Amino acid sequence: MRVKNLVIAAAAAALPLLAACDQPATLATPGAAPQQKFAVTSSIDPATGEAVANNYRPQGLVITRGGEGPSMLQEITPCTVEEPCDPPCDTSDPYGGCYVPPCSALISSFSSYRAGSQPYGSLEVSGTTSSNCGYRVLTGIGARINGSDDYTTLALRGRRVYADGTFGETADYRFGSSPNHTLEAWGEVPDGYAIVGVGVGQSGTEDVRTLKISYRKIELTVAGVRMTGPTYSMWVGANPYGALDLSYTSANDNEVFVGAGFRSVDAGEQTVTMAAYLGLLP
Repeated sequence: MRVKNLVIAAAAAALPLLAACDQPATLATPGAAPQQKFAVTSSIDPATGEAVANNYRPQGLVITRGGEGPSMLQEITPCTVEEPCDPPCDTSDPYGGCYVPPCSALISSFSSYRAGSQPYGSLEVSGTTSSNCGYRVLTGIGARINGSDDYTTLALRGRRVYADGTFGETADYRFGSSPNHTLEAWGEVPDGYAIVGVGVGQSGTEDVRTLKISYRKIELTVAGVRMTGPTYSMWVGANPYGALDLSYTSANDNEVFVGAGFRSVDAGEQTVTMAAYLGLLP
């Protein structure tokens, strides 16, 4: 009986560990899924009173596309010698010109959804992770609002995913009238995951104080590359526990974020319009 009791006790002690196997393991480190659901990742600059994201670092190819509004949605363009595909042309090619591999984009189209108290209002910033060979899945997002309650900066991080479920290169995208300004909030998901939901809260300020990112694992299944498993959420920013002004999350296994757009208003200091761009997995 004593041996039996010891075996039962050991098994019971192991259950919490087994139950946690599919849980994320850290919040701030790309490459591991997060342990915490909430983390203060931004601080208030005493000189300006503006929130500043401390956890953003550029990564991979940086693509700056200044401007604002829906016109910043990028169309897919074919590969040419003048504008070659990723990676760039091999200039050592003795035959002159470039070898242009066939495009093998996993995501070639997206659907647009709207959220907020004024869902169909005009957008102040808007962008996607488009390239000359399809769309990258969204793995990071951040933004900034200026003192006039206008979104001026949108940062997106995208990663190439192929039809066999493997991941390729990472690229950073910057949009808005001040595309290279510091961000007020930024969040990035662990390796192997992609964003399926975004929420924003200003906490009655002229900053993005609260950013919620929902994400799922993306991998090859019998139905093709799909979003799988549970939906995890991380809350970041200067006030990660703050209320959201708006949010949108997809529960569809064949949808993943490839971009977003936002608009803020002075009345109530809040974000009232959001466009969610969901890429369609074939």
